[in-house]
Amino acid sequence: MDIPFEITPKNLVISPNNPLQVQVRNDSIYKEVDVYVTVDSLLFRILNPTGVYKTETQVYSSMKSDETLHFQIGLVDEATLNQPFEDGGQTYCKSIEGDFQIIYGPDLYSYKKENYVYSMSDIFEYYEELKVNPVRRTCPLALEHETEAIKKRKIEHEKYRKKHTKEIEEWNAKQELIRQSLKEEEEQKINREKEIKENVEKMREEKLKIKKKHRKCILM
Repeated sequence: MDIPFEITPKNLVISPNNPLQVQVRNDSIYKEVDVYVTVDSLLFRILNPTGVYKTETQVYSSMKSDETLHFQIGLVDEATLNQPFEDGGQTYCKSIEGDFQIIYGPDLYSYKKENYVYSMSDIFEYYEELKVNPVRRTCPLALEHETEAIKKRKIEHEKYRKKHTKEIEEWNAKQELIRQSLKEEEEQKINREKEIKENVEKMREEKLKIKKKHRKCILM
C-alpha cells in the first residue's frame, strides 16, 4: 500500500485463537490527520471499535505527526460467526476474510455520531469544506489457520456465493473499474508533480542565465 502510514505488521494474518496487535503510525506531511480504519469481514472484527455496522467495525482517531494508533483485530464471536448470510439486505460480495481499509486526510469534517461507521460518502457530503481530498487504501485480511467452525462456515459461504454469482461478478467488475480509475488518477498526479518540478528547474536555470549575463555586462 502506497500510503504515508507505517502499518505493523505488514501482512495482516489473524489467528482464530489470539487477536492481532496492529499499529498504524502517521508518517504523512500533515501535522494532524483524521484517520478511519475499517475492517469489513465475515470472520474478523476490530476489538473495542468506535463504530459498528453489520459486517463492519471501525476505529477513528485524530492523529498528530509521528503518532501511533494501537488496536486489535480478532475473530468475531460465536453468535456472529453463526449468523445467516441472508439478512434481507445487500449481498456481501467480498471474500469471507474481507478487508482492511484506511481513509485519511486533514480535517475530514462530518457529523460525529456515536457507534457510527463512516464511509467516503459521509465525508464527501462536506466536500466543499475539505482542505484536501480524502484518500482511501484497502488491503486483504488473511486467516492463520482454520478451526472446524470456520471450515463449516466457509462451506456455507461458498454456497452463498454460488447463489449470488451474478451480483458478485457485477460487483467485481465495478471494483476493477474503480481500481483502474484510481490508478489513472495516481499516474496523472505523478505526471503533474513531475511537470511542476521540471518547470521549477527550468525557471531556476533561466534565472541563473540572466544573472550570469547581467554580471558579464557589468564587467564589460
